Amino acid sequence: MPVTNTAAFGQVPNISSAVLTTAKTTPLSGSSNVVLLFTPGANGSLVNGIAAFPRATCTAATVAIYTSTDNGTTNNLVAIGAMAAWTFASTTAPTPLSLTHLDGSIISPTNPLYLPSGTKLYASTGVTQDMVVTANGTDL
Repeated sequence: MPVTNTAAFGQVPNISSAVLTTAKTTPLSGSSNVVLLFTPGANGSLVNGIAAFPRATCTAATVAIYTSTDNGTTNNLVAIGAMAAWTFASTTAPTPLSLTHLDGSIISPTNPLYLPSGTKLYASTGVTQDMVVTANGTDL
């Protein structure tokens, strides 16, 4: 991307998801039990939201999001949240968890997570259960 003095705006939607089924018992270290969530475009991406929701009955669980520049070998925590327990029933829907930056602010179109080219997002959960994490963004 050439250097300019104008703002960079998202050009192409980039939406992806990951299914988490295995617990990562050490959320602040190691590369085990992380799943690729989002790959930015050639010029980087703005991630406008990350949400997690259960696919079946679940206990309360932590969901963590990491950046990695070496395909998940080294992971750096950038977002975290706690999902509430939910029991599957045909009359109730789970409440999606909106992930937040480490300062507690929700990742949103007005407060996006910037990912430079070559930096991928990975996701993990602290409990072995079936959940989906989605990331919505735009490539620059």
